[in-house]
Amino acid sequence: MSRLRLLVVDDATFIRDFIRKGIRSKYPDFLIDEAIHGKQAQQFLEKAHYDIILCDWEMPEMSGEELLHWVRTHPEMSKTPFVMVTSRGDREHVVKAVQAGVDNYVVKPFTIDGLLSKVGQALKKAGVSTRPTRQEGPASDSVSILTGGAKTPPKRPMGHAAGSVDVLTGGAKSASPRPQGKPQSPAADSVAILTGGKPAAVPTASKAPMPTAQLRFADQMVRSVIKDIKLAGLELVTRREDPLPNLLEPVVVDIEASQVNETLRMNAFVHRIQANPPSQQATQYQLGVTFADDDPMKNENLARFITTLRGG
Repeated sequence: MSRLRLLVVDDATFIRDFIRKGIRSKYPDFLIDEAIHGKQAQQFLEKAHYDIILCDWEMPEMSGEELLHWVRTHPEMSKTPFVMVTSRGDREHVVKAVQAGVDNYVVKPFTIDGLLSKVGQALKKAGVSTRPTRQEGPASDSVSILTGGAKTPPKRPMGHAAGSVDVLTGGAKSASPRPQGKPQSPAADSVAILTGGKPAAVPTASKAPMPTAQLRFADQMVRSVIKDIKLAGLELVTRREDPLPNLLEPVVVDIEASQVNETLRMNAFVHRIQANPPSQQATQYQLGVTFADDDPMKNENLARFITTLRGG
């Protein structure tokens, strides 16, 4: 059987790497090409046949929707499986993409197991046979994928970051996981985030509340207070609750501030987790995230956001 060929289109290097290493964890014989936007993807598609396309929806130069319309105008690609990869999971956005002709969709952030499931479904629907050339367990441990299989802490059940507890506490027993419910709305009162709604000193009226962020992981929402914001990423502090995120785990960040009348959405990954204060009894933890977007427009919006936030 000839080797299957896959095209990954995303302006974020980290996301492309995450997808590539995840696909190869199960299908090491897949031929994988990468494009940073729709224009570059067109060049690949004009030169080679692809069995499936995984494409971001919001990109510079040419969006995923524009690329999809271009693909479907070519008879030889009209049936090629096209999987949308997006940080916008609202129903209206997904319905619009499905009506435009996508075969399936993956909402960022995602686990590799979830991605592989959607890829398998799209290929099966198109009648393309896929047979893994080696048998492995679930590929949901993003740290293992990104470190090339190096030894890592035990995987968390159901995708939860049990291994991250050891990073914070050195193996001490942690609090019981919180029940999963509806995502919490972004917090206007940053004090309430850190105290869990308990009574606390209210900031003086002359001082603006600290900006907040809602972090969307593949299996949970986390509300945090922003300590520092730069073009490279964020430093945050939040209540310590389980499950905890993993190092290098992808996350979609919605940044909010009363000084700025907009919400800024950025793709990122976790680069640091630390108890605050550094002890087993800590009730908060500090989280460092690095932005993964390589979109000039997003970076320009971020720079403007920071300038406005700092009163520039």
